[in-house]
Amino acid sequence: MPTYRQMWPVYAQQWDRAKRTKLTEANRAAQTALANKPRYVEVADRFNKLHGTDLPWYWIPPVHYREASFDFDTQLAQGDPLGQRSTNVPRGQGPYFGEDAWERAAIIALETDELDKVKDWRLEKLIYYWEKYNGWGYNSRGVPSAYVWAGTDVYQGGMFVADGKWDRSEIDPRVGTVAILKSMMEMDDTIRPVRETADVQPEPEPEPVPQPIPEPATLAEAIQALSIAIRAMHEVTTRLERIAEMKLPAPSTALTVQPQPRPQVNPVPQAPNLEHALPIAADLISQILGATPQGAALKGAATALQVLGELAKARQRG
Repeated sequence: MPTYRQMWPVYAQQWDRAKRTKLTEANRAAQTALANKPRYVEVADRFNKLHGTDLPWYWIPPVHYREASFDFDTQLAQGDPLGQRSTNVPRGQGPYFGEDAWERAAIIALETDELDKVKDWRLEKLIYYWEKYNGWGYNSRGVPSAYVWAGTDVYQGGMFVADGKWDRSEIDPRVGTVAILKSMMEMDDTIRPVRETADVQPEPEPEPVPQPIPEPATLAEAIQALSIAIRAMHEVTTRLERIAEMKLPAPSTALTVQPQPRPQVNPVPQAPNLEHALPIAADLISQILGATPQGAALKGAATALQVLGELAKARQRG
C-alpha cells in the first residue's frame, strides 16, 4: 500500500493543476453537501470527541456523494440500505435503526477505515484518505483514481464498474471528491484546509509488527521438509538428465508406454523418441510426488517439464 509520505507530493501537484471539466455537476454536488452541512458537522464532532482526533467535516460529504449519491437512507460505508446488513464491501455492517441511524452508521464507516488514528489533517491527507477509503486499485494500475479525480483534467479514464471489476475503456460519468471539494471551497469560505509543506514532517507510518520466531520443533520440521524436497528434486534432475542422454531414432507408432506403479520409483524405461520420453519423465515426477510427503512443493517441476517438452517437440519438428 502506498504511504502518505510517498503520495502527498503527487497529490499536491495534481491538486494545483487540476481544472474541473464538469463544473455544473461539481457545483450541484457541492450545493447539496452544504445544504446538509449540519449533519456532516454532527458526525465529525461526535467522531472527533469519541476518538480525540480532528477529522474535518468537509471530508465526509464527497464520500457520501460517491458511495450513496447523498442518500441518507443508506450507509456511508458502501451505499447499502441502513435497515439491512450490508452485502457490498465492507460487508456485514448494519442494520441501523432509529433517528440517528445514518450518523451511527457513518461513524462506524469512518472507524472501519481507521480514520480515528489520523492526526493533523491537511489537504493532501484529505486526498490520500479518500483514495485509501475507496481502494488502491487505480494506483496499482498507474492511473489517477476516478473516485478522487473524475470531473477534473487529472482523470485519464478507466473505472471499476463493480467491486474488483476493472474496465479501462469506461469513463466515470460522475465527479470525484476533489472536484466537489473545490466547488465547496468556492461556496463556503470557512473551508480552508492547510497545505502540506516539505518542512513539515508527515505523521510517521505505523511500524511493522514483528513476526514471532517459530518454536524449535516447528523450525526443525521445516528444515526436515526442505531436506526431503531437495532430495526429491535431485532425483528429478538426475532422471531428466538420463532421459536427455537417450538416442532418439525415428518415431514408432507401435510403442505403448506401460503405466508405472506407485509409490515405488522404478527404473527409467527405454524410449525410442522424444515424444514418448516426455510422458515417461512426467510419470517419474508423478511417482516422486506421490512418494514424498512434502511433494506438493515439487508440483511446479511437472509443469516446467511439460513446457520444456513442448519446446523440444517443436524444435524436433522444425
